[in-house]
Amino acid sequence: MSVFDIVPTYYLYTHVTKQFVDAYFHWFLFIRPAPFPEDIILAHPETYANGPPELKDEYLRMMKNPANVHGMCEDYRASAGIDMEFDAADQDKKIACPLHVLWAKDGAMGRMYDVLGIWKERGTQVTGAAMPGGHNFQETHPQEVLAQLQPFLAAT
Repeated sequence: MSVFDIVPTYYLYTHVTKQFVDAYFHWFLFIRPAPFPEDIILAHPETYANGPPELKDEYLRMMKNPANVHGMCEDYRASAGIDMEFDAADQDKKIACPLHVLWAKDGAMGRMYDVLGIWKERGTQVTGAAMPGGHNFQETHPQEVLAQLQPFLAAT
């Protein structure tokens, strides 16, 4: 398994800091009951259509679709709801499969957290690396991501 630019969500929600809220304010907006966040996003889709210039039109198209926006918000709602219950029940268990963690070196996760160290607390076979670029480094630096994933996947 590989995860990109995240630490376990349970960890984030149980270690909330002002720095985290400032960097990820949208998490706290998107978990509000429907249709409040959906209405905000659909009224200003360009605000939430972040991505590299070559993908901007596709991001905007997706953010104009009410079903897409609702699905996205439901994912965030689950992360703060039922996922927290499942994760709390599994805190004494370790991820047994090989886990390769990649994060944006200069992004919020890399600045705020010991990303690799936190995942090593949750898994038994954890490796990882800081990547160039921001949160969506897989879009802006795909060759670097591929260079990380190919040896990891070949070894598993």
